[in-house]
Formats: sequence, structure tokens, C-alpha cells
Amino acid sequence: MITLLKHIYEKAQSAVRVEKETGEWFQTSVGSRQGDPLSPLLLITYLERVKDKAMQINRGINISGILVNNLRFADDIDVLEEDCDSLHQQIEQLKITAAEAGLLINTKKTKTFVFGDRNIEKYVRIAGNIIENVEQFEYLGSLLTWDNNCSDEIKRTIGKSIGAMAALK
Repeated sequence: MITLLKHIYEKAQSAVRVEKETGEWFQTSVGSRQGDPLSPLLLITYLERVKDKAMQINRGINISGILVNNLRFADDIDVLEEDCDSLHQQIEQLKITAAEAGLLINTKKTKTFVFGDRNIEKYVRIAGNIIENVEQFEYLGSLLTWDNNCSDEIKRTIGKSIGAMAALK
């Protein structure tokens, strides 16, 4: 399988199309092919191996008797912990494991989010950068708030519904 994938990518060529005009074909030597359905699968498989190596199984938050230490969607990984020190340890391990795999955590896009206590005194650092703590967080289209108040999410959903209905007219 690996030999087949290498062959597919080694022989890959690309061309730029603007409207109906296609430019000259050229050999691609780095990255994955744009629009290739295999590329996201390869990325997810690679990230899954990094995550499995980095995340400690006996850590996380208890949800109905099951410890959950992360949520993943595409290239986003949400690390879940009961306290700031544990979160920092998990993120540090993820940072090290990611670096070993040639990946970096984008500290500009990374945020911390705490349920129930908006007066957190500790900050998480990654590569010397203090990570911003936010009071609300959108995950897969749903708005989560520090106090688990769903009124803003309901207002947002109603607003989106009104907008969608108006677009149908």
C-alpha cells in the first residue's frame, strides 16, 4: 500500500486552471494534491498516530464513567482535562510528539476554555507563548460558554434560521 501511495504522489502532476483556460502541466514535488480525496484521509491517519502516541489514556474528564481526553475533527484537536496543570502536561506531551512527527501547534489559533470558573489564575504556555483563555468557544457549529448557558446559542440558532428562511424567499 505504501509503495502504491508513493508511486501516486511521485508521478503527480498539476496544472493551474483559470476559468476555462488550463496552464501547462508541471511536476509536483511537495505536499498533497489539492482536491484529492486521499489527502484528508492520509492527514487524519497521520494525526491519529501522533495523538495516540501523545495522549495519556488514564487522563481526561469523566463523562458517564468514561475518561475522555480529547475531541478531534480534521486537523483540530481539543484536549480535555480537569485542571490546568494536567492540561499543560497533556499539551506539552502533544507538542513534543507533534514535533517528532514534523508538526507544530499553531499557538496563534490555540485557545484555552474553562467550564465553570472564569477567574482562572493559571495560564497555559506553549513554546513560551501564553495561550489566550476565552469565555466562549464554538465547536462544530455549537457555541459553548464558561457557565454552560445556552441562551446565546439559542439566539444564534434562531438568527441563522431567520437568515436561511429569508434567503429562500
